[in-house]
Amino acid sequence: MRKAVLCAGIAILSVFYGCGETAPEQGSTLTAADFAAHAAVVEQYCVGCHNEQNRAANLSLENVDLALVSQDAELWEKVIRKLRAGMMPPPGMPRPSLADYNGLRDWLENEIDRRAEPNPGTKILHRLNRTEYANAIHDLLDLEIDPAMFLPADDSSRGFDNIAGSLTISPTLLETYVTAATKIARMAVGFWNTPTESLYIKRTDSSQN
Repeated sequence: MRKAVLCAGIAILSVFYGCGETAPEQGSTLTAADFAAHAAVVEQYCVGCHNEQNRAANLSLENVDLALVSQDAELWEKVIRKLRAGMMPPPGMPRPSLADYNGLRDWLENEIDRRAEPNPGTKILHRLNRTEYANAIHDLLDLEIDPAMFLPADDSSRGFDNIAGSLTISPTLLETYVTAATKIARMAVGFWNTPTESLYIKRTDSSQN
C-alpha cells in the first residue's frame, strides 16, 4: 500500500516535472529629465575637483559616461561610499540640495544593483502536457501508459501544446490528475483495475480504562 501511495505521489509531482518560463527583463524606468538632473549634479559639484587635470583622490569623472554606470561599476562604487558617508563634496565646498544628493546616490546604487542582478521576470508555472506526462511516468516508474486514457486533451497556442501560458491548472483538472495518479500507481505495483483495501488489527491488550 505504501508503495502505491509513493507511486501516486510521484505521478502527481511529475505534472510539474518541467521548468517555468520567464518573462522578459524590464529596463530602467528613469526619465530623461531625471537622468539630466543627476548628470547636472555630477557636472556641477563633482567634476570641478575630479577631472583629468586635478584628479582629486586619484579619481576623475570628467570622461565617464553616466549612462553606462555598470561599465565603470568599481569607480562608481567608490563614489557611492563617499556619498553615503557625506564626504563628497568635501566640507567648505558647495553642495547640492539634500533631495538631489540622496537622489543621485540612490540612483547610482540601484543602477549598479540592477545591472549586476538583472530582473529575471515572473515565473510562470509550467505543467507537463499529456505526452510529456507519459514520458515522465516512463522515466520515473518505467511504465508505459496511454495518456489519453487518463487526461483530457491539452490546449494549444500558435500550434504548440507545450507553452506554459496555455497549460493552466484548474481545480477540476487537478482532480483528474489525482485520479490518474491513483490508477497509474496501481498499475506500477501490479494492482491495475482492483480496489484498494486496508487492514487494521486491534491490539489484544487495549483497554478502555
